[in-house]
Amino acid sequence: MWTQSLLLYLLLLSGVVRGQSTGELLRSRLQQRDIPSLVYRFYRLTDMQVCWLGKNQEALKLSADSLFKNAGSLGVDVRQPEWPSFDKLPVTASDSIETEIGYTKSLFALMSALTCGQREPVLSFKGVTAACTQDSLPNVLLTYYRSAQLQLMADSLATLYKPVIPLLRQLKILTASIESPGYSEQVMNAVQVDPLNKVLVAKLRSWQLVHNDSTPSKQDMKKAVKVLQHTFGLITDGVIRSSLKQEINVPLTRRITQLKSTIDANRWLYGRFAPDSVVVVNIPAATLTVSTAREEIIRMRIVVGNPSMPTPTLSSYIREVILYPYWTVPHSIAVNELLPKIKRDKSMLENFQLLDQQGRIVNPQTVNWNKLSATNFPYTLRQSTGCDNALGILKLNFDNPFSVYLHDTPAKGGFLLERRFLSHGCMRMEEPFALARLLLPGNEQAVDTLSTETCSIVPDKPLVLKAIKPLRLVVWYQLAGTDAEGNVIFCPDVYKTQNN
Repeated sequence: MWTQSLLLYLLLLSGVVRGQSTGELLRSRLQQRDIPSLVYRFYRLTDMQVCWLGKNQEALKLSADSLFKNAGSLGVDVRQPEWPSFDKLPVTASDSIETEIGYTKSLFALMSALTCGQREPVLSFKGVTAACTQDSLPNVLLTYYRSAQLQLMADSLATLYKPVIPLLRQLKILTASIESPGYSEQVMNAVQVDPLNKVLVAKLRSWQLVHNDSTPSKQDMKKAVKVLQHTFGLITDGVIRSSLKQEINVPLTRRITQLKSTIDANRWLYGRFAPDSVVVVNIPAATLTVSTAREEIIRMRIVVGNPSMPTPTLSSYIREVILYPYWTVPHSIAVNELLPKIKRDKSMLENFQLLDQQGRIVNPQTVNWNKLSATNFPYTLRQSTGCDNALGILKLNFDNPFSVYLHDTPAKGGFLLERRFLSHGCMRMEEPFALARLLLPGNEQAVDTLSTETCSIVPDKPLVLKAIKPLRLVVWYQLAGTDAEGNVIFCPDVYKTQNN
């Protein structure tokens, strides 16, 4: 290795011998248009000095080499960008400068991946755009470069955002398992929780839930199975059923991919929105959280779209709070679900208004319902305000092309279910007033009064309030995440986004 460094040093020195100093060679190259601004600013801070390939930089280069080699353990896709390689030595002083600059570019790519994420999560509608600020990265790199603590720098950047930390721990566990000597993916068919079930023991060891150096007891195995059940959102009774067997048999490589996707998504999110609060709906988890990069403010269960009418992914701003909303019934629901019921029982219309195509209220008694069908229904159904309204007494509006929103519901039983994929695409909130308090600061007492009243007095029309403090909203689809205690969980792929 020292001979390689010596050769690089001699190549750099050859430029000086021919009349150009190393600094001049570097400065000349950095002034060209294709050099990223972060790279240029870093070398300005170093007074245009070579940092990685000079005579005394071997330890630093080895430290950076180690970062690139172990970037995967930090949740970074090491294939993007392609990390530098010194397998092919430069042959001229100019080539050496290119190698030097390439090394720095790759370091910034790694730092950017750790602070801003590598790719944007898949969103069907992008109503919020924000850049990830990287202005401080040259100074950060210089600080750790001078103290020769590049690994400490990477570890610090990797854990900037609190939600990422438990995901990284789980990633480390599963990565260590698949890289251990003799590891192989096995399919578990037996369901007994017993040390004789060798495949189950191996599975539990790969999750580091039982010790590797001893045979676990039945009691230890049952405890470990309960942990896995919680991890996969199943009943925690220590009994292996087909649902748990299916989750246990998912290859660890796929679990690692899910973890990395969620880690990267969180870096994308908080790299753009920190330190502000952001509302995040994770569809497969059927949960809503309000968080900053360091603190979770609200967590609640929600009901999301069923697989035939999925909730769309999106980003937007929650800008409107509607008290006692109407429910304008989507046409497909009106003609496919409600119309047949209305034909059988006209009393269903007691809580609905019938609107013509100009938005005027029509007396339903004047309509020949027998002539109406799914292909002949020139009306709109609108449910009146009140506590029995399908949207409850609170609705939150945000711009989107899908006509979906967040809302209260009189049907609270859905929140007791573990699989809460029941709606037609909108998102029903377990605690809607907690979010309303954030959107209407200063009106918390009024919101609390609203949430506890008996609905004996209900206005005829909705009350529309502009959010005093609009909140960013991201609705995404991540198959890994954390619970309220910070435990890693994996979610069911209810919309079948992955090949089984």
